[in-house]
Amino acid sequence: MPDLHTTCAQRRRSPRVLIGGVGYRNLRDLSLGPVLADRLTHDSWPEGIEIEDLSYGPIGVMHNLDDRPPYDRLILFAGVKRGREPGRVFSYRWGHRLPPADEIQARVAEAVTGVISLDNLLIILEHFGKLPKDVVVVEVEAVEEGWGEDFTPPVQAAMPSLIAEIRRCACDEILAARKTLVAGFGNVLLGDDGFGVRVLKRLSTAALPDHVQLLDVGIGGFDLVLKLMEGFDELVVVDAARRHQAPGTLYQFTPSAGDLHDEGWGVDPHLTEPTRALKLVRALGSLPAKVTVIACEPRDCAPGLELSPEVARAVDQAEDTIRRLIGSSVSGSESAVTGT
Repeated sequence: MPDLHTTCAQRRRSPRVLIGGVGYRNLRDLSLGPVLADRLTHDSWPEGIEIEDLSYGPIGVMHNLDDRPPYDRLILFAGVKRGREPGRVFSYRWGHRLPPADEIQARVAEAVTGVISLDNLLIILEHFGKLPKDVVVVEVEAVEEGWGEDFTPPVQAAMPSLIAEIRRCACDEILAARKTLVAGFGNVLLGDDGFGVRVLKRLSTAALPDHVQLLDVGIGGFDLVLKLMEGFDELVVVDAARRHQAPGTLYQFTPSAGDLHDEGWGVDPHLTEPTRALKLVRALGSLPAKVTVIACEPRDCAPGLELSPEVARAVDQAEDTIRRLIGSSVSGSESAVTGT
């Protein structure tokens, strides 16, 4: 029997993306790279994306990359002064073209003495063959570079557009190759037992990312088994579950190997169906690499078409939680990003 974490989705390997900030700290707008990198590490990102402050010098970065599996895309961002409109965000793909040999030698000498710059990093990594084929650069035109911790107003105002552009460049790569299934379980004729199906119906009326598919499982799990055999990277199961908390309490958890034995995650009689289905999917080697359960504590599963008030309110919360889980995509040559 395949291990819980050895699946066809993992064998496909998710794209690996490294997002790196470059610059000096405490130099006003030129500190944008390391400061923003610190902030972005606290945000939620799809699997396969790594955030790092790459301001420890090109030579150090080069050796660090040697010790890692290769990345499919590298995104570098920084505050730079190139004489353009102050505070404007620009993004472009690195063309992998190197300057003459004497300039490369000068860049290496600068790096050895501790000089840190976006251009140095690109040239040195390119010269030594350490860059992936796909390299995206996102720049903000700096205003001031004197000593200080704060950004100038134009650069500070550019932050939302900058973050959106970084996220777009990163997530488009991941989401293009990712397949996510959201499956709703439940019997809509048994009151709160229909929670999962109601959440799925809500999701079906809204715009979702292209990589997301919805499946109304109802009270039988075999449809889920057949669907997952198509190959998915991520599965979100939505259901009702009794865990003896207040009605309407929302649970979010990842089932472990132990959850797929005996009575699963402790649900009502028909609600053992998700567990049974996942056991079979696991045995067939089609269990997605990431499985998340979103479950709600029911009040009343007696015959009836309506959800209890507490569970009905939880539908909105569940929809928001699932949207965060599945992610979304935000809206060659250098291009300026509007909205700055």
